[in-house]
Amino acid sequence: AALRYGAYFLMPGGVFLVLFPQASGLAVVQAFFSGFSRNPQAMQGKECDAVAEISNMVVNPVVNALGDACGMLIFLSSPLLMEGGRETLVDLAFEKLVVREDRTVLRADISLDSPESGSRCEIVALFNSAFTGHLLPALKS
Repeated sequence: AALRYGAYFLMPGGVFLVLFPQASGLAVVQAFFSGFSRNPQAMQGKECDAVAEISNMVVNPVVNALGDACGMLIFLSSPLLMEGGRETLVDLAFEKLVVREDRTVLRADISLDSPESGSRCEIVALFNSAFTGHLLPALKS
């Protein structure tokens, strides 16, 4: 399986996982650092920091829109970065989710593509039944 960079964000009742295929992750990191330095050596060893920051920039607008729709402020943890196959990283996201006794989980998969940078990423959002209870009325309106 192709390796991916994964960044996990935890919130009460949910987990967000941002996934970058390695090639896309490297393209985005290069684009990110090009705004700061023309020296390619400047990014060596800082790829994980860049993926974490880029993941923050990707997930926060989604979380803000979700919070606005639910009428609540959602606080996320700092990103936890890992590398691995897609299914392994998604399985780890499920393990990080605090589920309730009913074991109900709402999952949303969001794909984002950037033709300009030749990159793509995915967001896997997982919510337990408690958070889903806040979310469903917002989805119906």
